Amino acid sequence: MELKKIIEEKVRHKFYKESCDKYDELRIHYTKEFPGDIIKKARPNESETIRKYREDIYKCVTHSAFMKVINSLQKIRKSQDYVIKFKAGSSPASVASEETLEEYTVKDFPNHDSLDNWFWNVGFVQYCLDAGAISVTTPIIEDVPANGYVRPYPTIYNSPQVLWYDYMKEYWLLSNEKSYWKDEKGGVHEGNIYIHVDKIAVTRWEQTDDKGNFRKVEYFHGTGECPVVHFNGTIEKDGVKQHLFRSRISPMLPEFQEAIREYSDHQAEIIQHIHSTVWAMEAQKCKTCDGVGKIKKQDASGTSKTVTCHACKGKALPFNPYETFIVGKAAPGEPNAPTPPIGYLSKPTDIAKLQDQRIQDHIYRGLGALNFEFLASVPLAQSGIAKDFDRAELNNFVYQVAEDCVRIIDSHYEITCDERYMVIVPSKETRDEMLPEISVPEKYDIVPDSYLADQIEKLKRFKASPQIISAAEIEYVNKKFNTNPELKKLVTATYALDMQANVPDDTILANSSNGLLSKEAGVIHANIREFVELAIEDNPEFLNLPLKEQRVIIKGKAKEWIAANSAASRVDTTITDPTNVSGGA
Repeated sequence: MELKKIIEEKVRHKFYKESCDKYDELRIHYTKEFPGDIIKKARPNESETIRKYREDIYKCVTHSAFMKVINSLQKIRKSQDYVIKFKAGSSPASVASEETLEEYTVKDFPNHDSLDNWFWNVGFVQYCLDAGAISVTTPIIEDVPANGYVRPYPTIYNSPQVLWYDYMKEYWLLSNEKSYWKDEKGGVHEGNIYIHVDKIAVTRWEQTDDKGNFRKVEYFHGTGECPVVHFNGTIEKDGVKQHLFRSRISPMLPEFQEAIREYSDHQAEIIQHIHSTVWAMEAQKCKTCDGVGKIKKQDASGTSKTVTCHACKGKALPFNPYETFIVGKAAPGEPNAPTPPIGYLSKPTDIAKLQDQRIQDHIYRGLGALNFEFLASVPLAQSGIAKDFDRAELNNFVYQVAEDCVRIIDSHYEITCDERYMVIVPSKETRDEMLPEISVPEKYDIVPDSYLADQIEKLKRFKASPQIISAAEIEYVNKKFNTNPELKKLVTATYALDMQANVPDDTILANSSNGLLSKEAGVIHANIREFVELAIEDNPEFLNLPLKEQRVIIKGKAKEWIAANSAASRVDTTITDPTNVSGGA
């Protein structure tokens, strides 16, 4: 593909417009921009004045819920099993110890310290918003010493910038940067910069005048592959050279779009039907217009014309809400003015209340499309449309997102490694050995602790098995005390070491009487917190020991307790039993 066709003929890839539309549909909920197209489609016959008024008072009612989804998904990064691990000794001797891939991508990555930080701080939001986005990795500084190392860094191009491509072979992009040139009179003009990417080089075409001339700047990456990563999501339309991708979070769009449409109507409804309207009996006539509402006025040429009275604004009454309203005496034969002669119209509010509820329902259902309804407000969660979300479906959705994220991060590692070390480490196989292993996490901390607490109460109310209740409580503890590791270990240990946790007391008593429960188990249940604290006093590393070793120690504490209390019981018997008299008669 030639630059001329891109500029003059405006050649675009097959799904260009659809990709841009999908990006815009999601972006407005993030940027809070006025959704002009959405409102226009819903209200095509409105005047420009009304449309402008809607825009002036617009508030993005979906932004908060939208950000909750993104922020919740970003917790994938905090999953216990999300690990980026470099293999020991994987860096060849030809690479300086301070210039290894691990040093560069974990400690010295430009602007963000680590490549992982770059993705979760910059790339992840774009992944959510724009499935058609790509990144291109090139060195920040291309000219380095012969024995130096380039510093590759990714630049994101959104769907409107991805003009044309042949998947992983060739790309034409429009940069956000601008070129500048001067005309013959010294005037400064702004031009476009186009980026061409293929398996050999990344080329900048910088506009230098208005006659179609460009300055060409080439960077030969020489990797044999396009240094491009597609953010993707799900494939909606599969072409040969191009594809139409859909964001993973797009299922919530239909309800969110409806929410912002109805909210715009809701704002107008409040203005028209909630704000008070004053009524008043006709009283003293306006002295300026004599109650007519119009006056004669001469213009600059001396021509007389009729205009609206400036004193009463055409209402024929001298009333102003900040002035005293004077009621004149009734004329003979006319009824007196009512008491009071001024009041407020009572307006129905049912429509406004219904609209407000409908808006919240749309947001709830939008979140529900992703199994994220637990992010809705508490009052709504108690409404008639509320339901328990499917944890399995939620985990499946989050896993798909996690897979995408790992794929994107892993691809950036590979491109960075190839560009940075291909001269020093010419073997592709050896460079691949330098790459880290990145696990796709499966243990997510997405659900809020308030929801988990409610679920525990439900399990207890429906008399679920003690094991299930304990598992739910451990999950709650892990989330609730996530920022306090020592407290989390302590509380978790009390559940893990007490095998009778959440077993009803009467059941424990019955099992003890029938010999179904050991004396040690009963003692541990009654004294678990004390035993754990004593174990920590004996060994400060107790909570870091394997669970098997912890149980041995706690069981030992129970035996000590039983022995001590049995001895105390024998002493008491010796003292108080009158039949036990030493020395005889």
